[in-house]
Amino acid sequence: CVEIPGQDSIPPMAKIKYYPVVEKQEAIWIWMGDPAHADESKIIDWPFHDDAKKYPHRKAMLPIKANYLMMIDNLMDLTHLGYVHSKTIGGNPKAHVNADMTTVRTEQGCKLTRWMMETLPPPTYLKGVPFAGRVDRWQEFEYVLPGSVLQWSGALDVGKGARENRDQYGVHLRLYHAITPETE
Repeated sequence: CVEIPGQDSIPPMAKIKYYPVVEKQEAIWIWMGDPAHADESKIIDWPFHDDAKKYPHRKAMLPIKANYLMMIDNLMDLTHLGYVHSKTIGGNPKAHVNADMTTVRTEQGCKLTRWMMETLPPPTYLKGVPFAGRVDRWQEFEYVLPGSVLQWSGALDVGKGARENRDQYGVHLRLYHAITPETE
């Protein structure tokens, strides 16, 4: 309570705990810790939510009855895709076994990049793009503490220079995974 019409004093019991809140790129960020430590500059920048015409997107929530770290493990361990998701985003399991993988520590987590060269496109990709045949695929996942995973996956036809031109052609999936625990 910040004001009571008709009186100057506010009773000490007319208070609630509050949290700093910022709205950015179609998300509400709530700092649950000490308000003195809230730092808006540390909020993740995800510009793909700023332009719905250029980057069409939607939001969804998937409740998971597990510790949030299990979901982060799931998102960052991409070796399961070819086996568990072979009929959608995984495709051929052998492509995942032979992936060229790089892992880098970042200031707030780690970044994993996988390349699967000259492989068959997975079924989900074929629904979006009529590929000529085999493709060069990438999977770039960045874990940002404490509970965000930024994803950029996609594919280009072999011979289109995927490593240099992956932001221009083919199929792209850019996903922001906000892993938010509901309880302690």
